[in-house]
Amino acid sequence: MNKIMRRIVIVFAISFLPVFGFAEVIGNADEIIENIANPILNNILDGIKTSNAEKYSKDFKASRRMFMQKYDQVQAQIGNWKSYKYLGFLNRETETVVLWKGQFNETNNDVLIKMAISKENGKYLVVGLWFQ
Repeated sequence: MNKIMRRIVIVFAISFLPVFGFAEVIGNADEIIENIANPILNNILDGIKTSNAEKYSKDFKASRRMFMQKYDQVQAQIGNWKSYKYLGFLNRETETVVLWKGQFNETNNDVLIKMAISKENGKYLVVGLWFQ
């Protein structure tokens, strides 16, 4: 993949891991989704910014190792977050995909942040994450 393409699309994906057991969407209204998803995104972005792997990966369903492989790539290509704005959500069978528009210090382009979250046994888990 050429340098420009990597700059445009950073796919930091778990690629919708199969969800075993009972999983469900996290809500049906913007206010509910924002109140759940914004703190999770904030932990991830702060974890990247401060190189705090525990904070960065604490809400992930997949193994921490899988996410850490892309950690440095995200930091190098788009840098640290400056701001983000909630755009909306899509409910799928067993997950909610949440969308934000983000600003990062290593790019002048807007970055679309997509995070898939599932609720399992009363806990909210990130099952997919993309920066585009």
